[in-house]
Amino acid sequence: MNIKLENTCKPAAIKEMQSLEQEWNIKLPDEYKEFLLKNNGENPIVRRFKTLDGKHDLL
Repeated sequence: MNIKLENTCKPAAIKEMQSLEQEWNIKLPDEYKEFLLKNNGENPIVRRFKTLDGKHDLL
């Protein structure tokens, strides 16, 4: 499935992620950080998808 996204927010900043990691004493996966740097706040343009049972589901 090819899902096109539209920007609704600016990309996350590395500094914000580092601050969150320190505050919560966690380590975000590198792949997730890369995703946030590129896609933070994006939403699918088409928000209706067909489910496996053939019904439609809204996001």
